Amino acid sequence: MPAGRLAVLQGDSRSVTPRQLVDAAGGGVLRFLHVDGEHTVEHLASDLRLAAVAAQEAILALDDMLHPGYPTLALTVHAFLDAEPGWRVLAIIDREDIVGAAKYLLCRAPAVGGYEAWLRAAFAAHVWPMGADFGAYRALVLTPEPKLADIG
Repeated sequence: MPAGRLAVLQGDSRSVTPRQLVDAAGGGVLRFLHVDGEHTVEHLASDLRLAAVAAQEAILALDDMLHPGYPTLALTVHAFLDAEPGWRVLAIIDREDIVGAAKYLLCRAPAVGGYEAWLRAAFAAHVWPMGADFGAYRALVLTPEPKLADIG
């Protein structure tokens, strides 16, 4: 598949193999994988396991993180990160309201610096200055109106 092309694979990650995922994208290296699947712990855990094998070089975008209707999804991501220490949260993308819940961007740790620099430059006006505290590191936070709380 030529660079810049989009491939859509709709299916249950519990029955999709890494090879099927790569083949659906034309057989090349996956660079970006967007997961917007079932909003259950079981399905997200399966999505993450599949991506960890098939999309090792990719940014993995996870939809509806921090959504009030699905509070355990973030816990599932953190369990994945504990089990796969080579992966990190690169960024949290805050959207406009509670229904447009945040996305997490994940990637392998060695790629964080380059991707983060690019995102900071491309979206400089939308970088929240504090970042997201993940204990051992801070992840970039992008939001439409970055501001700190005025607790004055």
